[in-house]
Amino acid sequence: MLVRLHESLSSQRTPFRHLIDSVGDAAQADDGVVNVTLERRTSVSRPRANRKLEPDEVAALVRRYREGATVYELAEEFGMHRQTVSAHLYREGIALRSRVRMTPQLLARATDLYEAGWSTVQISKELGLGASTVGKALKRAGVAMRAPVAERWKSIP
Repeated sequence: MLVRLHESLSSQRTPFRHLIDSVGDAAQADDGVVNVTLERRTSVSRPRANRKLEPDEVAALVRRYREGATVYELAEEFGMHRQTVSAHLYREGIALRSRVRMTPQLLARATDLYEAGWSTVQISKELGLGASTVGKALKRAGVAMRAPVAERWKSIP
């Protein structure tokens, strides 16, 4: 089967991407040749430009972050992407908080659970943290880690 591709408008998107997008738009001629006309779709969303903040808005953003607002909340509040919020905070010399912190109370609970025989995966689900976060925190706290149950790194003969 022969497929002919025709683009009606130029675009930075590849013909293959257009073909995937317009699978239902193919028409087969009597000679067995499939003609596909690819048209630029107007529903493709364009990235919007970053909104410029005035100095007083940047100060408000920093104040709200210091009061405990998350980057995601600030992004919604100020109408921008979370990475743009992070960039503003970075430029102001603000150290970003992680989304969930391993507090001393959580570390004590994780230590108790680990010593009771729980796995780091089970503990992470219980505390709402990542398994690697739990494992690293336990190691930093000096907890003797058990050998892994699965030996995934060994090849099967």
